Amino acid sequence: MKRNILNKIHKKIGLSSIVVVVMLVITGLLLNHNDSLKFNQQPISSPLLNQWYGIQLPVVEQGFQQQENWASLVGHTLFINQTPLNNLSANRLFGFQTTPFGYILITKNRLILVDDSVALIDIMPLSSPIEHAYFFNEQLLLTLENGDTLQILEPYEQLTKIDLAVRDTNSLFPILPSDLPPGLKTALQAQSNQSGLTAERILLDIHSGRFFGAWGVYLIDLFSILFLLLAISGVWMVIKTNHKKQKKHKIPS
Repeated sequence: MKRNILNKIHKKIGLSSIVVVVMLVITGLLLNHNDSLKFNQQPISSPLLNQWYGIQLPVVEQGFQQQENWASLVGHTLFINQTPLNNLSANRLFGFQTTPFGYILITKNRLILVDDSVALIDIMPLSSPIEHAYFFNEQLLLTLENGDTLQILEPYEQLTKIDLAVRDTNSLFPILPSDLPPGLKTALQAQSNQSGLTAERILLDIHSGRFFGAWGVYLIDLFSILFLLLAISGVWMVIKTNHKKQKKHKIPS
């Protein structure tokens, strides 16, 4: 009778623990090979997982396209395609143009000139923040908040102040952003993710139960106790079975 009850308890504990056992085994094996698999160097850019941790990923929605190239602003970092302009920051990006020497990026207070390898050539400060950016006869034309209108002509060495009133406004084409290709958007989010959320952290949190919140830790504690009971009941059943076998085969003296 007691043995039957113990067997039932043992089976129920074992069946109820299967999912947790599998989870602990898989995460434990993966963490055991962390040095070779480098989970600590794999940032997580999944919006769902970052939202679970209360982390806001950098917003990367739109950019400016010139032929096959894209300029974008992620946080305060400027990018051309997936190459960041190191040590240069901006609060807003107004436009982007390809030039014979490389590229021009139009930011709020300056023009940034870089070569084809995205190395800095020059920075052209503006007397006032930009209000709008246009193409005029395939040249850049900028209207500033102080009312000035500037045009930059080849070879892109200086800005010339012009009178917009005498220009043919039908030839003005606003420089407008476009939606980034999904692949580029995802790559930039992953590249710019400074949240510290890595595959290693998620594996550790799942293994310890922290991934599931405060109650997750207590749940793992509960199953740890159940595993201990499972081991004890298993050993006890083996001992009782062996003891019965010995009594059954014992030769009377």
